[in-house]
Amino acid sequence: MSRISGSCLAIALSISVLLGGCGHTPPIPHNGYARFKTVETYLDGYEVVDTDTGWSYFVFSGGGIVPLYDEYGQTYRANGWRDIGG
Repeated sequence: MSRISGSCLAIALSISVLLGGCGHTPPIPHNGYARFKTVETYLDGYEVVDTDTGWSYFVFSGGGIVPLYDEYGQTYRANGWRDIGG
């Protein structure tokens, strides 16, 4: 019985390392073009705006990103977003 649970533990650990990595994200090289601009920083993440389209997103500190919506359920486009451009 312990042999099976040990194997399951090893498999689960391997999967979690493959999916989550080791907490280190290698830097992504880019050409100096800043597509996203940080608008506001919060304890659990930050709000960014896409400088090409004006759409706003929330980026969670632990990983994950979601689009922001206005009070009418429409995708939120930041006011004056063209002024924020790269």
